[in-house]
Amino acid sequence: MHKTLGTLCFCLVMSVESYSLNHCTVRTSHNKTFIMAFCNQMNFHIVPRDIPDQTNNLDLSQNVISQLVRDDFKNLRFLKVLNVSGNHISWMADGTFKDLVALEVLNLSKNNISSLSDATFEGLGSLFTLHLGENQIQSIGQATFQGLTSVRLVNLSFNGLCDLERLRSVLEVTHLKELYIANNNIGRFSTDRFPNASLQLNVLDVSRNPLSHFSVKANRLACLQTLDLSFLDSTDGLQWEVSSTALTHTMKRLYLSQSTIAAPGLLSILQTMVNSSVEYLKVSHLNLSQVPGVLQKVCLWFPKLQILYLQGNNFVRVEGTPFENCTQVTSLELSWNGLEELSEGVFNGLNRLRRLFLSHNLLQTIPNLTGLASGLETLDLRNNQIEKIHLNDFAHLRNLRYLNLVGNKITTIQSQDFDGLHRLEQLKLGNNLILDIPEPFSSSLRNLKTLELFANKMSALRKGTFRNLHSLVSLKMADNQISQIEEGSFQGLSKLKSLFLGGNKITMKTLNTWNVFGGLSLLDDGLLNLPANSLQGLPSLKRVYANNLNLNFIHPNTFTYTPHLQFLELTGNPLGHIDPSVFHATPNLRVLYLDSTRVQSLDFLIHTNLTELQILTVDSNEIMRKKNPFTCSCENAWFLNWSLSDPQVQVTFLNTFTCSHPASYVGMKLVDFKTDLCLVDYEFVCFISSFSIVAVTMVAASVYHYLRWQVAYVYYYLMAFLYDRRQRAQPLQAYEYDAFVSYNRNDELWVLKELIPNLEEKQGWKLCLHHRDFEPGKAIVENIVDSIYRSRKTICLISRHFLESEWCSREMQVASVRLMDEKEDILVLVFLEDLPSAQLSPYHRMRKLVKRKTYLKWPQNREEDNLFWHKLKTALNHHTGYYGLVEHFQ
Repeated sequence: MHKTLGTLCFCLVMSVESYSLNHCTVRTSHNKTFIMAFCNQMNFHIVPRDIPDQTNNLDLSQNVISQLVRDDFKNLRFLKVLNVSGNHISWMADGTFKDLVALEVLNLSKNNISSLSDATFEGLGSLFTLHLGENQIQSIGQATFQGLTSVRLVNLSFNGLCDLERLRSVLEVTHLKELYIANNNIGRFSTDRFPNASLQLNVLDVSRNPLSHFSVKANRLACLQTLDLSFLDSTDGLQWEVSSTALTHTMKRLYLSQSTIAAPGLLSILQTMVNSSVEYLKVSHLNLSQVPGVLQKVCLWFPKLQILYLQGNNFVRVEGTPFENCTQVTSLELSWNGLEELSEGVFNGLNRLRRLFLSHNLLQTIPNLTGLASGLETLDLRNNQIEKIHLNDFAHLRNLRYLNLVGNKITTIQSQDFDGLHRLEQLKLGNNLILDIPEPFSSSLRNLKTLELFANKMSALRKGTFRNLHSLVSLKMADNQISQIEEGSFQGLSKLKSLFLGGNKITMKTLNTWNVFGGLSLLDDGLLNLPANSLQGLPSLKRVYANNLNLNFIHPNTFTYTPHLQFLELTGNPLGHIDPSVFHATPNLRVLYLDSTRVQSLDFLIHTNLTELQILTVDSNEIMRKKNPFTCSCENAWFLNWSLSDPQVQVTFLNTFTCSHPASYVGMKLVDFKTDLCLVDYEFVCFISSFSIVAVTMVAASVYHYLRWQVAYVYYYLMAFLYDRRQRAQPLQAYEYDAFVSYNRNDELWVLKELIPNLEEKQGWKLCLHHRDFEPGKAIVENIVDSIYRSRKTICLISRHFLESEWCSREMQVASVRLMDEKEDILVLVFLEDLPSAQLSPYHRMRKLVKRKTYLKWPQNREEDNLFWHKLKTALNHHTGYYGLVEHFQ
């Protein structure tokens, strides 16, 4: 790595083939046959133009794109999956998708689309799945779906179609298998309105509609297997017209949950399906407890029923044998009912039951399950009020594999509580009130792989507690109050891979026994939140979770005993500084999380040997104290070049990084920082630059001091010469002005009060004045040259201010050049005040002109004004040669 990372903030992900574009992240599959471009959540207003032509999967979701135009997906002929959901799209040009000849999945859901034209999906002959849910679609063209010859699934849920007539073009697709039209304000559903009698639908979702009429005639929907009528919102009830054979032969799944239709009405619907093929029935949150004998009737009507959902029906007490007819049921869901009591034998008849869900009820004891056959594999009793496990509660459940008791009020557990559960693989006891485990877990749990005891009240782990759990792979005891771990506490856990102890009161004193982790020789999947020097004796350890432990120091020898470490999380620890030697013993480290660790620099990584590192995150730190702003300088050029050019590196969201330093680059995108100039010898460049600047400065100073007037003269002579050449090449034209007036702005009052009234108003002369007649937007020098050459004469109003003015000097020089070039008396000098000869000495050109030319003086005596204006008029009318000047002007 480079010697300085500066103010780096990034999440680095390295994969087999992965790189960042200007706007998106691109990944390829391991065999390089599938290219995925991820452009989601990037605040794009239009579709980016640099998507690789070979892309197969393009994700543009959750941007702010408002429209799609014809060339947005041009050349993406290999694209198979396109996701533009979650944008603001309200308009799509016809033929937008025409080039996507290989597209199979198109997701346009969660936009603002209001209509679909006949040509919207032109060219999508390979499309298989079309998602249009959560838009504002109210109209669909008659031929919109005509060209979608391969489409099998169309989702139009959460739109405003209101009537099946607006769905006609969809219903004409004979090969359509799945149609989702939930929440479209549809009041009537009748197959009489289907334009195609041979529609082969397998799945139909009309849930969340205000259905008042549902009619299916014989031979229509003959292939339907799944029908969703949940969340129906009909104030007038539901008129149900389904012929006795229409749905009974093929129907497998029926959903009727949470409808406003009264339970008796829904039961009458179920009666029309008697002896049907339904295997999955969901009748939840319908207050069925108010219907006498409903539990007995359900399984009687549906003899092939296998999965039965009855949650949220207010069955506070269930007595008798309501499930005696449910001999084929394998999964029963009774959660969220407020159950307080289940009588003995209530589950009689459930001979094939494999999964029983009783979570989120008010059971205070584990129900009597003696009526169940020994085949039960899953028992979910989460979030009840159970306080104690009694002997033999589970004794007969010999095939139980999953037992969930999370979120109860259990305070103690005994070894015999789990006797007989020889096949149990997952035991979840988290979020209870367990204070202690006084004796080892039962030897019956020899196949247990996962044990959860998080969020209890345990303060100590005792020797031998887990010694019988020989198959345990994951042990989670985070968020307890453990401050004492006896030697041998983990004895017998020879296969343990994950040990979570975070959020406890473990200190250095807790771990001062060398053999505290004895027996964990195969641990390879993690220790959570252990202090720095606690890993001795774990040579196979591969994953360490040490987040949020309030660590402010990591000893250099911390990972000396874990040479195979691959994963390390240190998030949320106030480390500030990390010694590079910490990672000297972890050459195999692949994942390193350093988020929120208060690190101020990543320079320590330069001196590590983390050649296998694949993922590095350092978000929300204190690098330059601004949540890791980036310094755009040549010191970090290596990172930008590495991110953009290395095919095995992906810096996620690279194009969102902006420069925070230096000031000239603040706000600029990091990817726009040019690194070309960084590939030079800076010392040599500095030497050449310094030498050149000094040399140029000396030459310029010398020229200015000794030759400035000559240089200026040559420049303006050249300008005048070029202008004269252009003028001669054109036809002879009359002068536009009688005279160009060159004066300093401090003498402008004299021009306005004296010159203009006498020459323009009285004599009718046309003068060119820079404040009035210069062409706006034109260079000043060009204005001067043009104005002088478009005027017959040039009047220079000489004063102290004139001599000090740079622009007046340039006007004088241009007029002098014209004077010499044309050999005509075109220059008139007027002195507005007496200037001693000594003051003209610095102005070489002025002295020469005064010596060669007759000039006028503005009289101090107002009685001589008329004579002055007469002389000036004569001078302006004079046409003698350069030296033929009249003497009386003096």
